[in-house]
Amino acid sequence: METILKSFEELSTVLGKSVDVFIKIIGKIRVNYIMDEIFDGNNELKFRRSGKTLVTFYIKDGMFTVLIIFGKEERIKFENGYNNFSKYINDYYKNNKTYHDGK
Repeated sequence: METILKSFEELSTVLGKSVDVFIKIIGKIRVNYIMDEIFDGNNELKFRRSGKTLVTFYIKDGMFTVLIIFGKEERIKFENGYNNFSKYINDYYKNNKTYHDGK
């Protein structure tokens, strides 16, 4: 497993107050999943398994955005548990395009 990530000091400078949340999320992923981490050296961190990107973090100016990619099985699980999520999450899911390799 390849792990490349900016130092905590560098992350703190870029993320500011968001760094604590970022570190908690990354920690949960690292503890619960075995994945490769690919950092582009600038502002994009991807978690991949079997050559497929499962989640990407875009880091910039005091914030980060998380892009979660749902494959076919993940879409089925989400749709079966649709009522467990907020209207905001459900609307966000519904309004995003489904591609050949995920949503």
